[in-house]
Amino acid sequence: MDVSNAGYWKDRYRSGEAGWDLGGPCPVFVELLRSFGVAAGPSYNSEDMYHDPNMQARGMYPEVEHPFVGVKPIWALPWRMDSRQQERYWAAPTFGQDTDFVLHDLLGVSEEEIASLREQGVVV
Repeated sequence: MDVSNAGYWKDRYRSGEAGWDLGGPCPVFVELLRSFGVAAGPSYNSEDMYHDPNMQARGMYPEVEHPFVGVKPIWALPWRMDSRQQERYWAAPTFGQDTDFVLHDLLGVSEEEIASLREQGVVV
């Protein structure tokens, strides 16, 4: 019997021999597996990840302000290139926020044409 083999534990769990309940606290199972030399880590849902102290300490959820929903946490990049990395995060754009920039500045559409498109309901 090789208790350091992850397959051993998976088979025992599936057969009910392990006596584990998935409703139990994840850290207990992780530490139990690690105590037998099994490489193990928690499998989190989004809410668990948000409340994980390690994720909070790594700054994984910067807060951004959105004009309609207020201040909300967002996911940060999960990697760090080096200590000089500048992290910039912003809220998602609102509907039609960049219409003028795209049509006028990038595509060269005149302001009169944009106004006409708005009157026709083609753009916001």
